[in-house]
Amino acid sequence: MQEFNSIGELLSTRAQQFGNKSFLVFDNKQFSYREIDELTSGLGKYFLSQGISQGKTVAVMLGNCPEFVVTWFALSKIGAVLVPINSSYKSEEANYIVEHCEAKWVVTDNEKIFVKTKTKLVIINKNEFMELARNGVNRQLPSIKGEDLATILYTSGTTGKPKGVMLPHRSYLIGGESFAMRAQLTEKDKLMVILPLFHVNAQVYSVMGAMSSLATIVLQPKFSASQFWQEIVNYGVT
Repeated sequence: MQEFNSIGELLSTRAQQFGNKSFLVFDNKQFSYREIDELTSGLGKYFLSQGISQGKTVAVMLGNCPEFVVTWFALSKIGAVLVPINSSYKSEEANYIVEHCEAKWVVTDNEKIFVKTKTKLVIINKNEFMELARNGVNRQLPSIKGEDLATILYTSGTTGKPKGVMLPHRSYLIGGESFAMRAQLTEKDKLMVILPLFHVNAQVYSVMGAMSSLATIVLQPKFSASQFWQEIVNYGVT
């Protein structure tokens, strides 16, 4: 298979090759590979204009939604570091991670949870930035290498404070490709994503696995036992 240096490079290549192919479905709204690529480039350039640059950590506290995916890929395109926070965390837990990873920016739809943080934060509300992504600004996206840090994923902290696990771009590319090969995914497949996007499983296997194989992800806000099988049928999930 073709080798890629970064998450953003893989996405942009897929958009160039199969731009109209559906990549993400959420609440019956579809986003093509090209649309996600354009949105993430636009948002990445906006982030650059706000001082978010390569190596800077950005905390993201959102539930499963297209905005999470767009933010994640936008950060990856500019070399900034995604720090996803469990969307069910209380203020003390969320603020600990923000302070520990030294994030100065937070993307969220729950601003009140960060009121007591000791760090001066720039809050980017999820309800505003999709328009910012579409408008964009005139900035040059940097070149990203496989060993560059992509994400800091914090452990659950069962027996102590959560610890940050550092994942480079290459780990996402290899993990997604490996899962796609093992599951024998093709461009005809649709994967339902019900695990939270702040978790490594949903990120590496579901999202990156789909992108590696040109498949489509059907993103769900959360798991519903009563609606699960009907949603499988409705969306044609394979």
